[in-house]
Amino acid sequence: MIRFNYFLVGLIGYLVAESNAGVASFIKPCKADDKACITASSQAALSTMVNGIPDLGVPTIDPMIIDSVRSDGNDLKLGFREITVTGVRKCKILGMERNTEKSTMTLVAECPLHGVGKYDLNGKIGPIVAYGDGDFEIHTKNVKFTVELRIKDIKKNGLKHWKITGFDYSYDLVEKVHIDLKNLFDGDEERAKPLKQILDTNSNELVQEIGKDLIRQLIAAYVGACEKLFLNVPAKELEISMPFITPCKPNDQKCILSSGKKALPFITAGVPALGLPVVDPIFIESARSDGANLKLGFRNMKITGVTKCKIIELGRNPGKQTMKMTVECPLTGVGQYDLKGKLSFIEAWGDGDFKIYTDKVKITVEIKTKVIEKNGKKHWKITGFDYSYEMLDKVYFDLKNLFGGDDKRAQPFREVLDHSWKEMIDEVGGPIIKQLIGKYVDVAKAFMLAVPVNELELQP
Repeated sequence: MIRFNYFLVGLIGYLVAESNAGVASFIKPCKADDKACITASSQAALSTMVNGIPDLGVPTIDPMIIDSVRSDGNDLKLGFREITVTGVRKCKILGMERNTEKSTMTLVAECPLHGVGKYDLNGKIGPIVAYGDGDFEIHTKNVKFTVELRIKDIKKNGLKHWKITGFDYSYDLVEKVHIDLKNLFDGDEERAKPLKQILDTNSNELVQEIGKDLIRQLIAAYVGACEKLFLNVPAKELEISMPFITPCKPNDQKCILSSGKKALPFITAGVPALGLPVVDPIFIESARSDGANLKLGFRNMKITGVTKCKIIELGRNPGKQTMKMTVECPLTGVGQYDLKGKLSFIEAWGDGDFKIYTDKVKITVEIKTKVIEKNGKKHWKITGFDYSYEMLDKVYFDLKNLFGGDDKRAQPFREVLDHSWKEMIDEVGGPIIKQLIGKYVDVAKAFMLAVPVNELELQP
C-alpha cells in the first residue's frame, strides 16, 4: 500500500526529461508527444531522481520516510507510523505521456515495493476482533498503477508555469502482497495465528478494502511534491516546444520566409531539446587551400555573426523536393593560420593568429530532401546541397607574424591582401566557406530529423 511513491519518480523523470535547461542535464530531452522517448528518458533518469533534487524542492524518494497515515473505518481502526519505503529505484516505467489538448499527464508503472515501520490496530478483520501495536512489514514484487494529473497554465514572475488542479489514479496488485504485523494480541502468537492466516490468504483484498485512504494520502503527498517542482521551474524548461515555428503551406513563400526569419535567432542560439548546437559562434577545427603557388591553412577557427544574418529568400519546391535560402550576413573569423608560397608576385610565409571579417556576404544554399519515416512520422531528410556566395562588402585580412614578425617585409604583402581581397577569397576561401555552410546544413539536417513534417508544413 506504500507503493505509489514511484508516481513522483516517474512523473518528475518525465518532466525533467522534457527540460532543455541545466536543471537536469543528465536526462535526454523529449518532445511532449514523443511517448517512447519520454518513457525511455524517465526510466534512464530513475537512479538519479530517487535521490531527490533539493534545489527544486523534490525530496529523496528511495528510501521514502513517512511520519504517519491512518485508515480508520467503522469496524477497524488502523494506523501506520515511522514508515520507511524502499524499492522505487527498481520500478519499471511502462508508459509516460502528456496530452497537451486535455492538459493531462499520465504515468503507468510496475514496481516492487517494501515498507516497514510501526502500526496500531483495533477492530474487526473478517470474523476476528483483533488488536495490536508493534512493528510491521509489507512488501510485494509487483504492483501496476496509473496516475493522471490535470494541469493548467499560470504566470509566475512573468513566466508560464504549470499548476496541478487535480488527479485520478487506479492500481492493480499484480502479485501477492505480504503483510507481517508483529505483536498482535500483545505477542500472543496462538491467538494471532488465525488472523495471520486471514492476512496471508486475503492480503490483496484487504489492501483494496482498508488501504484506500492510505493510498490516496500517499499519492496526494507526491502530487504536492510535483507541484513544488512546477512552481520552481518554468514550463519552458519542462517541455520541448517550438513557438518560433509557424507551419506554412508548401507554396506559401511569404509565410515560409516570415517563419524562417522568426526561427533564425532561436536556432542560432541552439535548441538542446532538439539536439541542435549553438551555431554562433561556430567552430571549425581546420581547413586548407593548398594550390600550386600558395599553400594556406587555417585551424582552431571561431566564426561569429550568424545571429545578425538577414534572410532574403526562403522557399520550398515540393515537386523537386528542394529548399532554397539566401541570406546576407556579417561574418568574422579568428584562429591560427599557416602560409607559404606566392600571392601575386610576392613570396611569403607566416604562422600565427588571424582575423578575417566582412560586413556583408551573400550566401545561397539549396538543399535536396526526401521524405522518410521515423517513429511513425514523416520527416524530411537532407540528401545533398549546392551553394554559392558573393562578397558584397570588402573582406579584411589581418595575418599576424608574417615573415616571422618582420612587419617591414610584411607590409607589401598586406597591401596586396588589402587591394586584392576578392582574388584572395576566390583562390583560398572556398574550403572555409564550404565547411562553414556544411556545418549549418548539418544543423538543418538535425532539425528536420527532430521535427516531423506536420509541424513544419500545413497540408494544402
